[in-house]
Amino acid sequence: MFRFLILFLLISSNLFSQGKYWIFFNKNLSNLSNSEKEIKLFLDSSKINICQKSNWLNAVSANLNTEQLSILSNNKSILKIEKMNGYFFPTKKSDDQNFEIVMNQIGAKYFKEANLNGKGVKIGIVDAGFYEANIDPFLAQVFKNNQIIEVKDFLNPLKTQHFNESETSLDYHGAEVLSCIAGFDSTTNTTKGLASKALFYLARTDHGKREERIEEDNWIAAIEWFHSKGVRLINSSLGYADGFTNPDENYFPEQMDGKTSRISQFANFAVKEKGMFIVSSAGNEGDNTNWKVLSTPADAQEVFSIGATTGSGSKIGYSSIGSENISYIKPNVSCYSLNGTSFSAPAITGLVACILQLDSTLTNKEIFSIIEQSSNLYPFGNNYVGYGVPNLKNILSIIKKEPLNSERKKIKVKEDNYIIEFEETNNQPIVVYHKKDKINVILQKVSKSNSTIFEVKRIKNAKFTTVDLKTLGVYEIEWLN
Repeated sequence: MFRFLILFLLISSNLFSQGKYWIFFNKNLSNLSNSEKEIKLFLDSSKINICQKSNWLNAVSANLNTEQLSILSNNKSILKIEKMNGYFFPTKKSDDQNFEIVMNQIGAKYFKEANLNGKGVKIGIVDAGFYEANIDPFLAQVFKNNQIIEVKDFLNPLKTQHFNESETSLDYHGAEVLSCIAGFDSTTNTTKGLASKALFYLARTDHGKREERIEEDNWIAAIEWFHSKGVRLINSSLGYADGFTNPDENYFPEQMDGKTSRISQFANFAVKEKGMFIVSSAGNEGDNTNWKVLSTPADAQEVFSIGATTGSGSKIGYSSIGSENISYIKPNVSCYSLNGTSFSAPAITGLVACILQLDSTLTNKEIFSIIEQSSNLYPFGNNYVGYGVPNLKNILSIIKKEPLNSERKKIKVKEDNYIIEFEETNNQPIVVYHKKDKINVILQKVSKSNSTIFEVKRIKNAKFTTVDLKTLGVYEIEWLN
């Protein structure tokens, strides 16, 4: 039956291609993985450009023209055909990334003292390329100890020089992400990433040219490949959003709802049904007045989405926010990154690897909860920074079922101001989030008290205000009048 369907795709290559599509087969067909050799024969002999096959989706992706679409659409054995939207693009280069700030911010020393370094945990990285990863001094021990288990290029399957040849200007991107997960310089005893002893599977899915259409099906194929290798933990510092060449194929901000894009649907399936743990960068559109919200798949509810903060813990301007079209909190957490959420996400991926090293029996939901509960705003998260910055000392306490020291207080106030009193002068930066509801921020403000009191004033339309007092805890004010 599947042979019959593939034959329908053997249409003359001289017809003008109209676009790229997912072709979904009916559930009564045999699972694609049961006839791998037969499928390969047809795909090799096909004159149509079939790009990727997804066993999990029971689908293939292909470039189709109008006549091909007509033939396939009239075939009752095909469930549906979906046109791909959007473009896949990586975020900024990390030249000025100050990794010492993020390591201090999350408390890396507590994992180091506990001898947690992700040892033996398999991590998959889906990215744009890994050029010169082998000469990064922070990755010297990774290559020396043969911790790169396998590399697969989904754009150029015949490529063998994954670290020494550059095809595009963004082939460095995955190398920097890897360094932010596993970076450690033994000569200076400097930690750049938490998972210096993890094992890595690297997938290149993005050719890095922003003006060209990039295939989300490569990303999907990479996740299935990781799963076949026994990889559970994935870092994705890439995202779909608006495009650059053909505006008709772009996503819209309101579609970042965790259920519209195929890639988010697939990510949710990979987590819930296949046990994957996907860490995704939130995106860098926070300053873009025409977009602002997360890119996909960071909008997916089951994906652990990471925003970026300043050194004070407030949302840095470029970091994308959670859409008001979703009821759950996105991003999940955030941490410092000067040049893109591409480099805050791997800091958290390394953190997850250490948790898995400590207890591999923990479920995805349990790991989600542990990291969120450890963060400085929990349980008063928002769509700017999620639950805030994770704290590794708190994570160890939660796993050991020990109480946390920081105060987390909810207050109902009838007036338009509230005074917080300290036992001694508080010189820490205080971040205030005024919200129109429990999640969505109207205004973020960074202040200092320089005294033993701090006055919080209600602003127009604010129904809740979260006050981040750093080591002194977090206050959630509900304005009643």
